[in-house]
Amino acid sequence: MLEDRYSIETPEGLRLDLVLAGVGTRIVAAVIDSLVIGVVMFGVLFGAIAAAPALDAIIEEAGFALGILLMAFVAAIPLFYYVVFETLDGGRSIGKRALRLRVVRTNGLPVGFAASMIRNLIRIVDLLPGAYLVGLIAVVASSANQRVGDLAAGTLVIREVPHEEATTWSPTAELSGPRWDASAVTDAEADTIRYFFERAPSLDPSQRMAFARRLAEDLRDRVATSGELLPDEGFLEKVWLTKEQHRQ
Repeated sequence: MLEDRYSIETPEGLRLDLVLAGVGTRIVAAVIDSLVIGVVMFGVLFGAIAAAPALDAIIEEAGFALGILLMAFVAAIPLFYYVVFETLDGGRSIGKRALRLRVVRTNGLPVGFAASMIRNLIRIVDLLPGAYLVGLIAVVASSANQRVGDLAAGTLVIREVPHEEATTWSPTAELSGPRWDASAVTDAEADTIRYFFERAPSLDPSQRMAFARRLAEDLRDRVATSGELLPDEGFLEKVWLTKEQHRQ
């Protein structure tokens, strides 16, 4: 199957290939998300209507202002939905998780709050003039399948490749000793560790050492190791094993 790919060249000379999400899967994910958002919006409106009789006195005095606040809150639900899920669930909304899609930054790192906010605020441009027409045109025209919000935020939507499709690497170590806490390490960062070990045999020794050091330095402060000290590659391998045990 032909797939659109996005290549990232790291400073250490390691090339990372990300599989871009296609238009079809993005549409299906958007439909699922729209259904979830619709249910939430309906629930909020229904709750407000149901509560109205008990708030007669307040509504009488500030009915117009309350109406404006309610409409503003309901209108902001899609923004809250996408930003919260993308920031807290590794770039995945409910629809994206169902289709195995993920939002990442163009450097391959996880999407953060600021990038998610930008891409979703500009979603209103992608929606114009209706049915995501501008967004669809941008995805088709962009070399990296990016809608306008992605271009502004520096983000991509990628397809997660199942481990059984992607891996030829098997860790040589087993989990032993004190239990580590790697909960602050994201799934995307764990996938980067796996990708490093898959490509490591083909790397120049100095490149391999430099890339392992960079990955380890980025993660050491966020992993509770109970004082256990390991070299960079040993540390990365145990972090991956800890995350994989949690995901199973």
